[in-house]
Amino acid sequence: MITLNECDHIVRYVKKSTLDSNGQPTVNSYHLRDVTTSGRREDFLSFDHVEFFGHQGNFETYKLVLNTYKKRNFNYKSSGVLAEHNTGSISRHVNEFSDGCIFKIERSSEDSKVKVEPIPRNLYDEFIFVSTIKQVYKIIDIEDN
Repeated sequence: MITLNECDHIVRYVKKSTLDSNGQPTVNSYHLRDVTTSGRREDFLSFDHVEFFGHQGNFETYKLVLNTYKKRNFNYKSSGVLAEHNTGSISRHVNEFSDGCIFKIERSSEDSKVKVEPIPRNLYDEFIFVSTIKQVYKIIDIEDN
């Protein structure tokens, strides 16, 4: 596993039903996803490493992220968004509110998929991810460019 640098960026697909009335992710956007029809949940909170795809320009880079979702058979919808985060902002937020919790932001060397773990339960209540969103990109805008 590769530990990401503080200057790196990660994105998470967020479905429309978890967005607020302004189209922004909410705390519900960062719950572990159901990954099978049996209802099994993800083992960790998943994102994708933006820099894995190079610096093509935002829409070109995010088109590559969407292509990766297709290859993984990940069922995203055009009504959703990609929420971008800076890993350093997440680290600083966790350190500030967690009383020294040690957590990792890592990806495998072969794939862009990032796992963030462990996140103490109380930090979900502190809106750790919602408060560290750098930018939100509408999927429909990415597909149309």
